[in-house]
Amino acid sequence: MKNYYFFILFFLAASNSFSQATITLTADRDNTIFSESNNSNGSGADFFAGVISSGSKRRGLLHFDLSSLPADAIIATASLNIFVNKLAPGSAGQPVEAYKLTSNWGEGTSNSNGGGQGVAAQTNDATWNTRFTGTPGPWTTAGGDFISSISGSVPISGTGAFSITGSALAADVQSWIANPTSNFGWILTGNEALSQDARRLSSRQSANVAERPTLTITFSILPVTLKAFSAQLQQQNILLKWETATEIDNDYFGIEHSTNGTRFTEIQRANGAGNSVLPRSYSFSHLNITSGKHFYRLAQHDFNGAIQYSQVVVIDVNAKKQLLQIVPNPVQTVIGLRANEQLNGSKYQITNSLGQVLISGLLSTQQIGVGNLTKGNYRLTIKKENGEAMSASFIKE
Repeated sequence: MKNYYFFILFFLAASNSFSQATITLTADRDNTIFSESNNSNGSGADFFAGVISSGSKRRGLLHFDLSSLPADAIIATASLNIFVNKLAPGSAGQPVEAYKLTSNWGEGTSNSNGGGQGVAAQTNDATWNTRFTGTPGPWTTAGGDFISSISGSVPISGTGAFSITGSALAADVQSWIANPTSNFGWILTGNEALSQDARRLSSRQSANVAERPTLTITFSILPVTLKAFSAQLQQQNILLKWETATEIDNDYFGIEHSTNGTRFTEIQRANGAGNSVLPRSYSFSHLNITSGKHFYRLAQHDFNGAIQYSQVVVIDVNAKKQLLQIVPNPVQTVIGLRANEQLNGSKYQITNSLGQVLISGLLSTQQIGVGNLTKGNYRLTIKKENGEAMSASFIKE
C-alpha cells in the first residue's frame, strides 16, 4: 500500500518576485538489503543502516515521488528527515550517510517485524545482489548502484528525529526534476568501517505517522509561467494573445503600450486566475491604432503587489499598412485592390510614365475602372484620410 503525505506552503520571497514554496513528502518506497543474505524487509515498519557485530552490513533504500513539484522548480534546499527508533550499543555519534542511487529497485511484501536479520525476499523485493526479486536485474555492484560521492550525512546521537541536509542533496533533487526517469532515490549507510554501528529507523509503514521518513524541499518558481505572448495586426487593430502554463497568486495582467519602447503606459487590465495548474489563454484588442511602431508588454501583478514583466513584442504598422496589391496585373478593364485595411473613402489617382494624372477619384469599392487607358505602364497612388499614402505600379494590356 502506498502512503502519500505532503504539505505545501506558498509565500513570496522578500528579495524578488519569485514565489517560493516548501513541500514535505513521505517516502513512497523503502527497503533494507543485507550483505550476508538475500533477505529483505520491504513491508516492515522499520529499515536499517549500519553494521552489526558480525561485520554484516545493512543498507536502507529510500525513494520519494517528486511529481507534485513543478517542472520549472528551482531547488533551494532539501532535507531528508529520518527517525531512529533503536541503535546498537556504542553507535552514538556515528553518521548515517545518503548516496544517490543510479539504478531502480523494488519493494515487496517481506516483513521482518522489527528483526534486524530480515526475512526471505518476496516478489519485487530488492536484496544485496538483486534489484527486483523474481525479475532478472542484478545490481551492477552487489550492495547497490550509487554515486560514490556523499550527498549528505548526519551524526546520530541517540534515538529520535534527525535530518540529512546539504547542497549535494538539493542538487540530487534538482537533477531528478530535470530528468524524472533518473529518480531512484538514495541509499543510506552507516560507518561501514566499524562494527556494531547499526541503526533501526522507522519506515514509511510505521504506525506512527510522525516517524515516517520525509523529504522537505524548498524551491522557487515564477508566479506565472508564460508559454506564449504575441501581437498581430488586424486592419486598424492589434490583437494581443498570451497563454500561461501555471499561475500562483496571480491578481491581474496589466497590458502596457509604448510608442518608443522605453516609456510604457497601462492601457487595459485582464484578471488573472489566482492559482492554476492548467493552461489558460487570454486576448486583448488595441483598437484604431495609428501608424508607426507599437511596443507591448505584460505586467503580471501578484495579490501582494509584486510585479513580473514579460518580454516586449513589437508591431510596425507602417510596414504592414503600406502593402498594396493590384490584381490581376497586367489588367484589362478593372483594377482589383488588395490591402490589409479598408480603403473606402480614400482618394486615388492614376498617373502615366510622365507623371500626368489620367484618372482620379474617391474609392467606394476595392475596384477602379481603367478601360479607357491605352496599353502601357501606369502607377496607382492612394491617399488615405489621415494623409498616409501607398502606391503600386501596373501594366494595362
